[in-house]
Amino acid sequence: MVGRIFGIQQTVTSTLMIAAPLTGGMLIQSLGAGYLFLLLGLLTGALGLLGNVCQRVIWPRAGTRSHDKQLLQGQQLDL
Repeated sequence: MVGRIFGIQQTVTSTLMIAAPLTGGMLIQSLGAGYLFLLLGLLTGALGLLGNVCQRVIWPRAGTRSHDKQLLQGQQLDL
C-alpha cells in the first residue's frame, strides 16, 4: 500500500510541477503581472485573516474537546 500511495503522490506532484508554470503564464498574459500580484496578495491576506479569526474552530486547544479529557485521564475512547 505504501508504494501505491507514494506513486499517487509523485503523479500529483509531477502534474502540478508541469501545470503551475503554464497556468501562471496564462494568468499573467491575460490579467497582467501587476494586477495578478495584487489579486493574489489580497487573496493570501484574506485567507490568513480568515485563519486567524476562525483559529479556535479550526485548531481547538488541547483539553477543550471531549475525547481530550478522556485521553488525559487515561480512559479508553468510545469509538
